[in-house]
Amino acid sequence: MRSSKGADSPSVSNDRPFDAAEIRLRDKGVPDPSRWSTTTLVCELRDNFIPSPRALTVKGRVELCQQFCSELDRRGISASDVVRYGLGAQFVHTIPLAITAPALMAVDKTFAERNGYADGEALPEAPPGWLELADLMAADTEATGLPPLAGTASPRALARRRMNSALTHAFTDKLHRWVETADLETLIEWRAPSVSEFLELSLPERTSARKASSDRSLWLMDRLTETYLSDWRFRSLQLEWLYLRGEEEAPYARKAMRDRRIDRNHLAVALSDAASRRDTVNEESAALHSMAGRLVLDGQFASATEVLKLAQKNDPENPKLLNSLGFCLLPVDPHAALERLEQAHSLGFRKTVNACNMLYGLLRMGKYAAVLELAEAALANWAELDRAYSMLWDYSSEEPKLMKRACPRCYIRDVALYVVHRHGDKSSRLRWHEMTRSLRDT
Repeated sequence: MRSSKGADSPSVSNDRPFDAAEIRLRDKGVPDPSRWSTTTLVCELRDNFIPSPRALTVKGRVELCQQFCSELDRRGISASDVVRYGLGAQFVHTIPLAITAPALMAVDKTFAERNGYADGEALPEAPPGWLELADLMAADTEATGLPPLAGTASPRALARRRMNSALTHAFTDKLHRWVETADLETLIEWRAPSVSEFLELSLPERTSARKASSDRSLWLMDRLTETYLSDWRFRSLQLEWLYLRGEEEAPYARKAMRDRRIDRNHLAVALSDAASRRDTVNEESAALHSMAGRLVLDGQFASATEVLKLAQKNDPENPKLLNSLGFCLLPVDPHAALERLEQAHSLGFRKTVNACNMLYGLLRMGKYAAVLELAEAALANWAELDRAYSMLWDYSSEEPKLMKRACPRCYIRDVALYVVHRHGDKSSRLRWHEMTRSLRDT
């Protein structure tokens, strides 16, 4: 999976991938958000507005969101549109996990452990008011389409039913409407509607004004948070192309737009590639994938796996989802993980993290010769391998341990050297040292 100067900071050059994390690290050294880049401001709003269940009770979270929204409005960016449209889909799919995962952790020790909670550690609590709505939906098997539970259900079965029900369209369609109609303060505070209000909610009407606001807000999010153009939504690529031609207004201040310069030729290739493989844009998959990434960063791998399985069930041939699902499965079931990773590759997922994930899976299974064979094939294209920091598993740790900022191409080289030092003979060690001598990190 993938992971202090102000708004007038020098532009990011085109000779390397855009790295929002690097910009944030610079900005976070400055305590005043008014001096942050727009990239950092939007990313910080996202991470505080849509936190993992573990972070919902962090002191000052609401006040931070309000501060970031005020600064966006001051810069001429509608904070309401960013929250409702830029972050809305992600938010809608965060609520079900935030309100149902704590109860499942309480009755399923394995689920809690895979979410990073040690035995006896205090578990998070669902935000007030939401559990009643989740239970209301869980009881409506007609609306959710889920079969009734047979006999006397165990606490674990009831908790999982609540989670599954909250992830259905019967629940999330109402949440979409709530996100678009509730006032901004209510959204930031995660203040649940009453039962009567909730029952009246329905999927919002798709008007031209709503679509325009949504398109521009999602373009802003892609521009400020996505490392690669290939990960942008098709409509965002179109709007960027029109902007470069002077036919579309920028989604935020032109001066701040220079923080990320988009090469016209690179954009043309990305737009062409996206058009050639484009079906219906699956915004739900993108939202669930983004949510899973934040759960992984918070150490909640079981919840991330649940989210990705749901997304993949509805979008079975999405290579990005398959790669990320494989990543999450690696510590517990490397064989199943490799199946997902290989399927992602066969469907066109060519990012270097796919090879990194395969190498870790092969290493976990003790297939050392296969590790070296795959690594050597990948390193033959060293100059073309990705360098943007990514989340990868620590190959040198006996217990699953996450590396949150790892260079993918360096990872391939280093895991091969790690294996050859521990399991290779003298001649193979000499050969690999000679072969990797010129492969520098930069």
